[in-house]
Amino acid sequence: MARGGNFRASRGWSRPSSYGGVVLTDRTVTYTGPTVLWRLQDRDGHVLRATLIPGSPASTLVYFLDDQFERGENFAEWEPAIKAADRVKQEMLTDGWREV
Repeated sequence: MARGGNFRASRGWSRPSSYGGVVLTDRTVTYTGPTVLWRLQDRDGHVLRATLIPGSPASTLVYFLDDQFERGENFAEWEPAIKAADRVKQEMLTDGWREV
């Protein structure tokens, strides 16, 4: 993340729309940095997180358990990746994990 309230986008460095920069609803803007979708914790304190790493032609959805790579999967589009992460999250919540 850049300093001074800037956001990193594929068009280069830009300011939020209130400063005359990128309109945040503009779907042509793509972000290049990894995004943590969620974090969960179990009773023993283990933390699981899902992270989406944008890429071209495929983006990668990865899971980390206690900051160690657990598994990953490539997706051509973000929507199926986010849905897959949501399914895993729901399974883990059903198994007793909680959001952090």
